[in-house]
Amino acid sequence: MAFKYPGVTERRLDNTLDHPELEKAYPQFSGDPMRIGKGAGEGGFYDQNNRIDVLPDTPAAAKPIALHEIQHRIQKRRVCRRR
Repeated sequence: MAFKYPGVTERRLDNTLDHPELEKAYPQFSGDPMRIGKGAGEGGFYDQNNRIDVLPDTPAAAKPIALHEIQHRIQKRRVCRRR
């Protein structure tokens, strides 16, 4: 699994995170929008549009923040499928 820290503000999940297991389990996530930029070491998941924000304070912090926010995306999908 690799995380590309592109230094741009808007990307798609599949163009940012190389994670074959995630892509296989949740192919519908591939087009989800991501906003990435230098920040205070935080992130967010916005379920209105499935957008993930990754605002690391260092490039090394980007991947853990992204994975944490993707967990929220997976949790949302699982809750929605139970309804």
